[in-house]
Amino acid sequence: MTARKQIKKQQRLEREGQRRAIERSRLRRRLLQFGAAAIAITAVAAIAVAFGPWSGSGEGEETLPALSLTMGDNYFRPDPLTIQADQKYGLTVVNEGQVIHDVWMAGSDGKTSTGDDIRSDPIPGGGSASEKIKYDNPGTYYFVCTFHAGMGGTLIVQ
Repeated sequence: MTARKQIKKQQRLEREGQRRAIERSRLRRRLLQFGAAAIAITAVAAIAVAFGPWSGSGEGEETLPALSLTMGDNYFRPDPLTIQADQKYGLTVVNEGQVIHDVWMAGSDGKTSTGDDIRSDPIPGGGSASEKIKYDNPGTYYFVCTFHAGMGGTLIVQ
C-alpha cells in the first residue's frame, strides 16, 4: 500500500471515529434531556398529589342549594329566577335548544363588565354548565344570552 493510500485510510478512520463520537455525544444529551424531563414530570405530579387536598377554595366540598335555569332557542325558564340575598347557590344551566347559548348575569353592582359578573362558557345544544352565584343586595338583575339579541331574563334577589 502506498503512503498516500495509508494517509487517506487513516483520515477516513479518523473521520468515522469523530462521527461516532458526535453520535454518542448526541445520544447522551438526548438521554439526559429525557431523564431530566421524566424527573420534572414526576416532581410536578408528586407536588400535585402532596398539595392537592389543600389547594383551591374548598368550594367543592360545600353543599349549596341547587337552582336550575333552562334555556332554549330564544327563551330562559324560569323567568324570573328568584333567590335570597347573601346565600350562595349552585346554578345548573341546561341548553334545551338546537344552537349554542350562554348566560351572562350582571353582578351584585347591577352592571355588566365590572368584574363581578357571572358568565358561563358557551353551551352547545343539549349541553349544560354549572356556576356558583351569590348576590349580596336585594334587587332586580338581568341576564342575557350573548349570542342572541333579545334573549334575556330577570333575576330577583329578595
